[in-house]
Amino acid sequence: MNAVVLEEDYESKIESLVREAYYSGARAVLKGKKGGKAALVPQEDLDFLEKVEGFLSGACYSGERIVLQGKEGNKVAMVSIEDLNLLEEFERKDVYEEG
Repeated sequence: MNAVVLEEDYESKIESLVREAYYSGARAVLKGKKGGKAALVPQEDLDFLEKVEGFLSGACYSGERIVLQGKEGNKVAMVSIEDLNLLEEFERKDVYEEG
């Protein structure tokens, strides 16, 4: 959902969007006159984003390896850049050995 909020209806529109996010979990992207954007999300989304941010910080700064699994069983791994470089090196070697 995108929302364009004009100056004349700013307060009522923002109040409505906040209410929708709170009660129905609706998400809104707010765009400013100069193209700036902000997102209005329900608390559950914010909690999730903060958790992911913590995982990313762990992977980036302390070398932690994190595996997230979705409801459908799909997995995503967050690893440090050093681990990623190592994985890419192994991948390149396998390609060269096959060729």
